[in-house]
Amino acid sequence: GDLRPYHVHAPTPSPSRASGPAPSRASGPAPSHATPPLLPAPSPPLYLAPSPPPHSLPPLFRRRYAAFDLLDKTFTYTTDMSNADCGCNGALYLVSMAQNKEESECGDYYCDANSVCGVRCSEIDIQEGNKHSWHSTLHDAQDGAGAGAGYGGGGDEWNGPRDFTSEQYGPGGNTIDTTMPFQVSVSFPTDSSGQLSAMNMKLEQDGKSLEFGVDEYTYNGQSGFTELTASLSAGMTPTFSYWCSDDMLWMDGAGQDGLGPCPNAPEDGSKCGDTVSFYDFKITGE
Repeated sequence: GDLRPYHVHAPTPSPSRASGPAPSRASGPAPSHATPPLLPAPSPPLYLAPSPPPHSLPPLFRRRYAAFDLLDKTFTYTTDMSNADCGCNGALYLVSMAQNKEESECGDYYCDANSVCGVRCSEIDIQEGNKHSWHSTLHDAQDGAGAGAGYGGGGDEWNGPRDFTSEQYGPGGNTIDTTMPFQVSVSFPTDSSGQLSAMNMKLEQDGKSLEFGVDEYTYNGQSGFTELTASLSAGMTPTFSYWCSDDMLWMDGAGQDGLGPCPNAPEDGSKCGDTVSFYDFKITGE
């Protein structure tokens, strides 16, 4: 599918977001417009919307957000996170903004599974990461932790996902060298009943790839796929953010096993370069 009819809309400055512990508040101005490939650090959530841009419309009509049904489809793009070191988070995720009728604390209709702007909704983190770590996570609206895959993070008594290693993914990695751009593909297959059955991820660079995903998700004793099937079918909004924190070890820390990439949290965001990039978007499938 052609995503050129859509533009990136920047809301008012908002709190930083995370699928781990409660995030701190980001500082810095929000641009009134942004070209999709580049996100400055720190950035409030930016999201796709059809023309005309929502901020040019009267308040009651600003809930015009792009909403893509990605069931049985593949969403592909290229990212460059070579500037994002430990403590930095370049994120691309899907949220149910188009269906949200409750204005958020950020002055728009942004919502996510961690209630960053005061409103909860379904969330699918296609990527949260930097040049050392990568997380892809499914969230029902009430499940801030979610079910994830990828590499990196943890705490004194727990480990983040370990689907690959720092030898495979990272600066000079033998599969994905994060000092260079690489392609990301995410697919959302369904079972015979039409329900979401997995989130399948593929990171690819120079003919080499890492494939991983989430094929089991239970929340409060029930399948988390049920809610996400309805959310994807209704259409979810691609959203972007780039932020830094001294509390990012949930994503890139060493973890209990010591196998994560960043044993110590940076004291400030000085290792976060000016931008991360997202470009060459494409949707394929039925």
